[in-house]
Order: sequence, then structure tokens, then C-alpha cells
Amino acid sequence: MGAYIERSVDPTLREALADSPVVVLNGPRQSGKSTLLAHLASTRSATALVSLDVSAERAAARADPEGYVLGLHARLGADTVALDEVQLAPELFRAVKLSVDQDRRPGRFVLAGSTRLLALPRLSDSLAGRMEVVDLWPLSQAELAGHRSGFLAAAFDNQLPTVTSTESRRDLIDRARAGGFAPALERTDQRREAWFANYVRAVVDRDLATLAALERLGQVPRLVALLAARTGGLVNLSELAGDASIPVRTLDTYLTWLERVFLVHRLPGWSSNRTTRARRAPKIHLTDSGVLSTYLDIDPDPIDGREVGPLLECFVAGELRRELAWSATDAELFHFRSRDGAEVDVVAEDRRGRIVGIEVKSSIGIDARSFRGLRYLQERQPDRFMTGVVLYCGEATLPFGPGLWAMPISALWTA
Repeated sequence: MGAYIERSVDPTLREALADSPVVVLNGPRQSGKSTLLAHLASTRSATALVSLDVSAERAAARADPEGYVLGLHARLGADTVALDEVQLAPELFRAVKLSVDQDRRPGRFVLAGSTRLLALPRLSDSLAGRMEVVDLWPLSQAELAGHRSGFLAAAFDNQLPTVTSTESRRDLIDRARAGGFAPALERTDQRREAWFANYVRAVVDRDLATLAALERLGQVPRLVALLAARTGGLVNLSELAGDASIPVRTLDTYLTWLERVFLVHRLPGWSSNRTTRARRAPKIHLTDSGVLSTYLDIDPDPIDGREVGPLLECFVAGELRRELAWSATDAELFHFRSRDGAEVDVVAEDRRGRIVGIEVKSSIGIDARSFRGLRYLQERQPDRFMTGVVLYCGEATLPFGPGLWAMPISALWTA
């Protein structure tokens, strides 16, 4: 994995630099932000990269933020300056605002961080209306294969191609267990598990300890393990708080910070009524299925344990979220559960209110019962429902009625 892997958000990043004074590049630690910025600097004229992980740079930035920003472009001889790990010096946000207010030429700054920067008050207050946000997630399977996925766009247009998979169920589970972090993919299975464990520890000890005033920081690794065990199910906050030894009244703060540092992401419950959505229990997925796999008891030989389903559901949700970072389709992800028990693992809704339903099955075979939740949604939202897909571990694309398809999971990166 030594060679540079083209990132699908690269064109989006360059387009944003062409018309926005500030571009915010968000993403998990080790997702490849520094590598992408170094590639940008090497292929785009008058672009320079500075990392605030370097203690001298960070100290200068925090001591005199306005002077530091004022002299950046001249010191580096660059029109565009990319500041990496900028959450380590939040004092810079206001200084960047002042600089941009004096010179609003596009492409002046890229602010990159391993924390969701818009959640930091100093940034959201300082740079509102002056920036565009680009998310960079761990590597997708399409990026590893050398192309951009168009699965969701095709689903919204009801133009999904016929896909035949050559991958076995074991192959798919191995992909999910490996995840998308490049440093982990370079390791053997045993060494990869150690890397994932150290990754979670580093995020807690470096990012959360620096940014979040959490009274029970030592309980966070256990909280992550408890969330991993609940992947694919609804989260009962009272039960979770008791198991994690965190007061239920503050648990949401902990979950919010886990989202801000990209360890987890929430899938809200979908409803046709937006007000109702806020009251529906979410599902919570770990951001990367490789990290999740270290918490699950998966026997790689028979591969028929009950943990396989949650692993594949997390894997699929992660692949869909990655695609949305670069897709022309602007959509949000939800899950759906009706009062009488009909469920859909992922519901994507675009700005026009159109919806696509996606169910994930760990089986090789498929039958009509797998479409219960999708049919329920299709019948009740006929004007909005575009396509329903059951992604499974088989090889064939099969029709199950108008707008309903069974497709191999590999369609996510081959469609």
C-alpha cells in the first residue's frame, strides 16, 4: 500500500478551493488527511502544508495567532496554505477570519482536523459563510479498487446496473474486518487488531483529553466497547448509561464527543415527519468496521456466528457514508423501524425528499421475506420511494418486484 491511492474527494476539494476562501477538511485520525494535503501541495502550484502537530509551529500559532496567520503566505511563498491538525490551536480560527475578511480570494486556507471542526464554537462562530466543508473518511472499497462508486446515485435514479459478484462470503467478511484505515491494511490480521486497539486509545488520550471536559474520560473505552456490542440495534440510553457507569443525563454529551472525533456515527430514526425523527431512537455505528471487528467474537473459519450480521451492516453503512462525501447526490442516512416491527437498516433521503432503502443480509441465499421492511416503506411512501435493495453475500442481481432488488454487497464498489 506504499503508492498513493487516489481519493475520491480530491476533485471536490479542488473545486471548493476554486471558489471558497476557506475549505475545512474533516475526517478521523489516520484517514489520510495529511497524505491528501501533501499530494495537493505537490500537484497544485503555490500550495504549502503546515502541520500543527509540530510543536514549534503550534507554539507560535498559540502565542500570536494573528501575527502567525498574517505572515503565513509570505513565509511559505504560497497562495494556499493548508493547516493540518488545526484543532490543536483553536486560537487561529478568529485570526483566519480576520485575514479572510481583508482578502477574500478563493483558496487561501485549508483547515484540516481530526475533530469535527464545525462543532468547535470558535470555528463555527468565526468562519460561518466563509468556508466549505469536505469530509474525508477512511478508504472505501471503491478507492482501494481504483475508481469512484456511484451506487447511491444510481439507486436514486432507479438505474442500478446488473452486478454479478465473484467474491465469496468469506471475502466480504475479510473486507469488513480489515476496514479502511491504510496503516491497518498494511498489517497482518493479528497486528491489525493491535493497531485498532491502539487507535481507539490514541483518540481518547489525545483528542478527547485535549478537547473535551469529560469527567469520566477513563470510562470512554468501555463506552466504545458497549456501543460496538449494540451495533445494528436501537440504543437504550438508560441501559447504556448504567452499563458504562456514566450518568444518563450526561451520556448524550459523551456520544456527541465520540461523533466529533469520528469514533462513531449515529443513524437517526427515519420518519416522514421531521419533527418525529428527533424523538426516535438512533442506531449507532462505529465509523470503521475494522475497529468494530476487534470488539466482536467472529470465528473466521465457519463464519456463521451471530456477530457477522452487525459487522456487515456497519461495513455497508460506512461505505455509503464514504460515497456521500464525494457524490453529487446530497443525501442523509437514517434507519427505519415501524411500530409494528418493520425495519430497514439504512434509509437514504436526498434534498428532494426521495428515499432509497437498503437492507443488509449476511446470508448467501435470499427470499421474499428479506424485503418485508422495504415493501412496508414502499407501500406507505409510493411517491418518495425510489429503490429498495437487499445487499447480501450471494453472487446474482435479482428482481423482487418493481423497484426492489437483491444485489451482491460488492455492488457498493462495482456499480
